[in-house]
Amino acid sequence: RVCFSSARSNFCAAMRVWLATQAVMASPEALEAGVRLAKALRGSDAPSPNPLCIAKNCLSNATKCLVDKDCRKGMMCTAGCGGVNQTCIFQCTSEYENEVYDDMLRCFFTDHDCMKMPAGEYYDNLAMCRGTDVAPPTTTYRNESLTEDIALDLLRRGVNGSGYWLVAKGLSHAYDCFDCQNLWWTPAEDKSPLRYDAIYKIHKPDGGIRWNSATYDVKHYGEAGRVIF
Repeated sequence: RVCFSSARSNFCAAMRVWLATQAVMASPEALEAGVRLAKALRGSDAPSPNPLCIAKNCLSNATKCLVDKDCRKGMMCTAGCGGVNQTCIFQCTSEYENEVYDDMLRCFFTDHDCMKMPAGEYYDNLAMCRGTDVAPPTTTYRNESLTEDIALDLLRRGVNGSGYWLVAKGLSHAYDCFDCQNLWWTPAEDKSPLRYDAIYKIHKPDGGIRWNSATYDVKHYGEAGRVIF
């Protein structure tokens, strides 16, 4: 569940380089995948993992991934993405992601600063996939100025204040092109103005399917028509 800006998608790839080079304890196939990915990323602008930081703070998380079948398969799947193919990387993580994978990502990326960003780049929790000028929200609704409260009310439209939406189109090939994306915008239990729940279908390479889900608290962005997850 990582925003697929260039830097953050590269993080996923770079992280797996480190994991894959350690994967000989898990399987020869994982080691081979790591070598392929390392070659693909050589000379790229991907962030570099800090082995000392990982060993100090996230070693148990990484080890659990190496011995977990799905987490390890996700690592190997990403090795075939060439390092920075966002659509491919997101497909891999959506197909194989589990609690072990999520815990490892959180340790590497959120709880500890174990990645060294390329020169001139930095990690931003609010990083965007594209500039806000690319898809500006409407400024009026029914001939009146659109306010944040009105925009949130529109999302909540539905039965008992639970806004239900079915995604039909999107701007991101990595994130929007999934079948049966069901979204709910409901009142949050905490101080957040809304809670966002999503359910969507993943088509697996073996012909099977997997239903994934995601839940986020929604925060004000400061502009009507935009929110922060």
